[in-house]
Amino acid sequence: MGMFWQFFSFDPQRWEALVTGQVPDAKKYFAASATWDQVDDDFPDPEEQPKQYLDALWKSAQPEVAAMAQHIALNGISYRGLTTASAALLDSMVVGFFCREGLESVLHFTIEHKDGLSPKAVSELLSRSQPARTGGFLGFGSKVSLGQPVNLSPWLATGRRNGTNDAPTPDDKYFIFSGSEARELLTEVTGLLAIDRQWQTPEFERHIRRELLPAIERAAGANLCLAGRYT
Repeated sequence: MGMFWQFFSFDPQRWEALVTGQVPDAKKYFAASATWDQVDDDFPDPEEQPKQYLDALWKSAQPEVAAMAQHIALNGISYRGLTTASAALLDSMVVGFFCREGLESVLHFTIEHKDGLSPKAVSELLSRSQPARTGGFLGFGSKVSLGQPVNLSPWLATGRRNGTNDAPTPDDKYFIFSGSEARELLTEVTGLLAIDRQWQTPEFERHIRRELLPAIERAAGANLCLAGRYT
């Protein structure tokens, strides 16, 4: 089964509440999102007994997961001072936030994708930022399509660790753009789409316009954070 980019938007104030102590048991939510599929025991129903559910998963969490959950509750998604192994664990936990069993109940994120976006479609979109010769015959009569410089768009391919310019581990790629970054990203992506150049795979343009562009437009227009995870 292939892997695809999935997109989510959420209110930045809800995220701030999670990492500033306004949400009781925030660390337990973080740990639960990384633990729910790692244990075989029967747990209380998360909808009917949410506190008991969180307590049970907190007790079942691996020590390193519990420690990282505490780190997130105190510092947000921060990589400062983390070892390579701890940074990789944080990558995997952030990816796990964006699912029903993750932080949906407290973050109230909106699923913005439909079927998910192929990394090959992202790659062709980004290729339009580079100059290329188009048209002509056997090299004669072609013209140079200049492309468009981009700043944030490359993170659509590699992911970006929150608060850094580093890519996450390849198995747990994600990004989180602020509302202002979403507006900058929208300018870049619409500019790449507007370049007068044939797509090597025409359906990729349709996928970009169906899966990615509406997600960026919604986040940019409503000043929401835009998250992506590759899974």
